[in-house]
Amino acid sequence: RDSVSDPVRLARAAALRAEWNEAYWTSVGWWEHRVVTGSEPRLYDCFNESDAMVSDISSVVSDYMASGKPYAVTDSAALGADEFQRQNTAARAATVLSNSAVELDQLLAAVASPEDDQLAGARRELKHYLLGPDRPSSLERFNSAVRTLQAVAEARNRGVAQRTGEQPAEPRPAAGPSGDPAEEIAEAEETNGSEAPVAG
Repeated sequence: RDSVSDPVRLARAAALRAEWNEAYWTSVGWWEHRVVTGSEPRLYDCFNESDAMVSDISSVVSDYMASGKPYAVTDSAALGADEFQRQNTAARAATVLSNSAVELDQLLAAVASPEDDQLAGARRELKHYLLGPDRPSSLERFNSAVRTLQAVAEARNRGVAQRTGEQPAEPRPAAGPSGDPAEEIAEAEETNGSEAPVAG
């Protein structure tokens, strides 16, 4: 079945979340250290509020990369920046912090002055490599893949039903001008209502 969220309800929920976040982040001074231990604010809310991030090597680094902001990753095993980045793809556009953290000034300089952000270009390239292009969005690409899979599955199910005599045969969609199966799938998507949203 199709699951489509109510856009009015979604907009209201987004507005309430924005109000909550505004109240939370302004409840203390921006210079004060804050430790988040509960479920709120959410991880991406923290990303949006931040200017940069320091992390160990984990999936959080790839998540943060979507923001385009500077980040540093700790090399606690003392591998050295080159070897650490060779072993950890997500760190290849990061300021790699040794155990002495003397490299932290490079991260702070990038935050304070964008023209001193020497890794901005590397972050853009790595973001595209790991997360894909900004447009179409990841959700749009996912929906497109699901619709294609749906079309293939429904075509297969019709074939099985025809072979077992469960339903009369239906004409197979004609191939596109090039005979490319991808064009047949695209036509099958149109036939099976691919315009309907896949997920809310």
